[in-house]
Amino acid sequence: MKSFQAETKNAGHSGFSREMLAEKMEFYRQQLDENGYVVIEGLIDSIKCQNSIDAICDFMQVEQFDRHTWYKDAPLNSIGLVPMHQHPAFWAIRQDEVVYDAFSGLLDEEKLWVTMDRASFRPPCRYDLEKYGDDANYMHWDYDFRKSARNMFQGLIYLADTDATQGAFSCVPSVYKKIRAGEYEHFDQFDKFTKKGLFLSHAQEFSDKDIVPIAAPAGSLIIWDSRLPHGCVSNHSPMPRFVQFISMYPSGDSESSSAKIEDDRESRIQCFNDKRAPECHRGLNGQHDPERHERFELSELGRKLVGFDHWE
Repeated sequence: MKSFQAETKNAGHSGFSREMLAEKMEFYRQQLDENGYVVIEGLIDSIKCQNSIDAICDFMQVEQFDRHTWYKDAPLNSIGLVPMHQHPAFWAIRQDEVVYDAFSGLLDEEKLWVTMDRASFRPPCRYDLEKYGDDANYMHWDYDFRKSARNMFQGLIYLADTDATQGAFSCVPSVYKKIRAGEYEHFDQFDKFTKKGLFLSHAQEFSDKDIVPIAAPAGSLIIWDSRLPHGCVSNHSPMPRFVQFISMYPSGDSESSSAKIEDDRESRIQCFNDKRAPECHRGLNGQHDPERHERFELSELGRKLVGFDHWE
């Protein structure tokens, strides 16, 4: 099995320095506030992105550029989720200083924890294969944002160049803007929220014309407000979509976590040490428990983002 420790330690940045990010932070804050999402293009270096792609391909038993390997008789799930959480390649991105700076700057908070989230592999839609022919665009909210007094942000990283037709992250900013302004006409429908979230179609009618797909190059970090209905559109491009999900929130403040999956320091440390998924994501089809790769050697920042060390 491939070792990622040396590669990730020696990986360089894409040219997007912490200083450059700081200079543009006010612009990114405005974009996030006004539209419900922000795209920070090319934030993660290509080596780290490719390492995560390789980890996904290894887990899914596919080849990145061989379409004959992308389709399985029994796919793990219908939406392309990759039930892997603790891979060293994922942790190399989670503890990247520029990723931390992005969340810290947007949240205006230094003491953060990072979610131990999953990834996604979504091959092109094929109508000749029933299990890969669903081209519906399921816009949704993941969490009942009414329950948090603070902003909750979610995020993902495009690990490869992603076109608007490539199963791209997509959203409905017009709905977010109404919610933000207190002008949304269907607030009563939010009582339909469950632990799995709420589909936008269960709250109101909308059409594909309302959906905005986001194209961006490899290494781009997309962060969105949890009030923004979102999803991924069907993949009608020649290539799969590779994504790693990631979010950060104030350490120890589970009420400000959009994930609601790692509530306390002890459970977070145990998940990392035991190489297990957060409890609510265990038991998924195809999941390894514990995961079968080496444990990642965290940096000083990484130890704080997990909870091993306290923020001063």
